[in-house]
Amino acid sequence: MGYLKTTKPNTLKRGKAFYASAALPAALAARAALAVLLSAVLFTLACVGEKPLVPGGNIVSVDTPAPSAADGGGASTPEPTPEPTPALYSLVRIENSKLSDGMQVLVNYNHSYAHTSAVEQLVRPVEKSRELLLAKADAALLDEVLTALQAFAEGFYEVTGGDRLLVTSAFRTEQYQRELYDDYVKQHGEEMARIYVADPGSSEHHTGYAVDLSTMSKDGLRIPLIEHEHFDWVNAHCADHGFILRYPVGSEEVTRVAYEPWHFRYLGRTHAAACTALKMVYEEYIEHLKVYTIESGMLRVELSEGGAEVSVAEINALPSSGRLIYFVPASEGDETMLPIPAGCNDYSVSGNNEDGFIVTVSLGGE
Repeated sequence: MGYLKTTKPNTLKRGKAFYASAALPAALAARAALAVLLSAVLFTLACVGEKPLVPGGNIVSVDTPAPSAADGGGASTPEPTPEPTPALYSLVRIENSKLSDGMQVLVNYNHSYAHTSAVEQLVRPVEKSRELLLAKADAALLDEVLTALQAFAEGFYEVTGGDRLLVTSAFRTEQYQRELYDDYVKQHGEEMARIYVADPGSSEHHTGYAVDLSTMSKDGLRIPLIEHEHFDWVNAHCADHGFILRYPVGSEEVTRVAYEPWHFRYLGRTHAAACTALKMVYEEYIEHLKVYTIESGMLRVELSEGGAEVSVAEINALPSSGRLIYFVPASEGDETMLPIPAGCNDYSVSGNNEDGFIVTVSLGGE
């Protein structure tokens, strides 16, 4: 690395004139330097408390106070607090042990019934009346079914001019069902027994919701229901009283039971009307209900004299009348939380005897 050679100025030869002329620029330079220093100090003091600049020229934002009334900006107006969004539904806890209990349970060859002994303590004898007769004195059903059956019999009595419905079978214990099955096997063989008689433990008669009917004419003649001239009326109006013909003609592949024009299952008016309106056998109906949930849309049933209209209702736009039906799959573990539409206190819950719960809500207006 080389160095630059310098030569001192020959100041001795210049004398006093040199020093006088050199002093003035030096003084000016000193004043200029002092001014620069003073400006720097003042700038620094003015910036105390300010946020620094971000490298690259981006400035960090600084909160600016709102203008006051004295500034001519007026007083600041606080933001309004938003109203909380109302909950669309509340949650109700139910034990999963209730899956096999309730009015809408499915009982068939693939779904046995676990509460026969408990139902035996709840059923009451069917009482003979002017409109309703008994083939056996020990026929018994649950209270709600008894009331509906009497109303059904009164309608039949009126339309026929005095003929009566005749109860031929109602609640059955498993022991009684076993005796029926074994007797049928002896008379007709195992294959025929499986078609016409449910296995013990798998009969709807264990639930207290099933009844077999025949008729008795005003003249005292017993006429099988299918042979009665008002059989079509029975099929058309049984749902008005909460019943369905459980094993209709042509349903054998689904139900695995031969056509039984005498066997009626009580579901309650809402479900009997919906099942009838949808033209489904009960196995199909139970499976179909699984597409209706409180999130995806609920089945709405509007009951009317002689039938019902079905549609879909959304949780965020509930109608003011009718009934709602929807499915809630059972959760893992011991319990399930059931969503109930807000403000709807009139509802019922039934297990489907398989994998979830069926909720039925009354909206009123009927």
